Amino acid sequence: MDLIDQLYLSGYEVLVVAASDRYTSFVTENLNLRFIPLKYLYPTSMNPWYDLLLLEELHQIMKRESPAAILTFTIKPNIYGSFLAKRLKIKVIPTVTGLGHTFVNKPWLNKIVCKLYALAFKELPQVILQNRSDLARLKKYKILNDHQGILLAGAGVNTSFYSGVPMPTSDRFVFLFLGRILSDKGIRELAEAAQHVRRTHPQVEFWVAGIQPKNHPGEINKVKFERWIDQGIFKYCGWRTDVRPLIEQAQVIVLPSYREGLSSTLLEAMAMSRPLVVTNVPGCRETVQVGYNGWLAKARDAKDLERCLLEAIYTPPAVLNQMGKNSREKAVQEFNIEQVNRAYLNLLDKLTLKKVSLIEP
Repeated sequence: MDLIDQLYLSGYEVLVVAASDRYTSFVTENLNLRFIPLKYLYPTSMNPWYDLLLLEELHQIMKRESPAAILTFTIKPNIYGSFLAKRLKIKVIPTVTGLGHTFVNKPWLNKIVCKLYALAFKELPQVILQNRSDLARLKKYKILNDHQGILLAGAGVNTSFYSGVPMPTSDRFVFLFLGRILSDKGIRELAEAAQHVRRTHPQVEFWVAGIQPKNHPGEINKVKFERWIDQGIFKYCGWRTDVRPLIEQAQVIVLPSYREGLSSTLLEAMAMSRPLVVTNVPGCRETVQVGYNGWLAKARDAKDLERCLLEAIYTPPAVLNQMGKNSREKAVQEFNIEQVNRAYLNLLDKLTLKKVSLIEP
């Protein structure tokens, strides 16, 4: 949303092409843009017929609109959008927001995606990535050359909107998980670790907020998730348009993900002065300096996650409060949304030869 707003303020007409979802009306009502809904974008589908329909749908839109430049995000838009943009001689800047479920769990599909990425990104001047590990991997697979990859701090975080807030003073100790309810986010490991922690520390609560995606390879069985709630392992807070009230009530944010691009929820929590417990994987470890603003656990390891949770619980309140302040400082210095927006605008300036500048809201 911040990037769209800055593009508009810099003189661009912004056209958003995406599948309709629960965010659509909120975004279209609050931002200056035109929206075209995609009928055939099924992110997790491997049905080639749907992909052909998506390819043709994107082709017709791009040919009709003839944009000055295209910004693409996530696997299918990156691959198909780059193919079509080169064919139609339209400037394109893909953003790899993470290598996702395919790279984590499906080695055979990984090979296919790598070949498609290599063809799609061939001869493109720039491709944006959100962590060094993803950049190194795409170079290793010869998808990118030494001059194509540009590293940005994820989507960045608006440190004014997500402002620093004091730690809660209640007797309870709240760990907050913000994200999609998927196995790849480490929700199984969190359930196991939380169950052990609560047996000896009944004052500790684990809150979970986020959607439960359907028809996703990492989908968590609904009955199992509800059992975790019924057993008191989790308090489910549902899906929220604004997570700030939840972050304010938590002492520590936890995300035991298997892999990220660069998690926006972690950046938001950091900006609000909260320490983190995350896994030592790409897209998470970039946010934590151990002992300074959080803890790093081994991925897919409930026991090591439990160790980190207990260390957070036993940390003196004054030290925990300082770790939260350190998170805020790190967010402001390294992940500020203004830096990210400026980088996109500068890239567009070079590609379109249209002089633009970052306009502060």
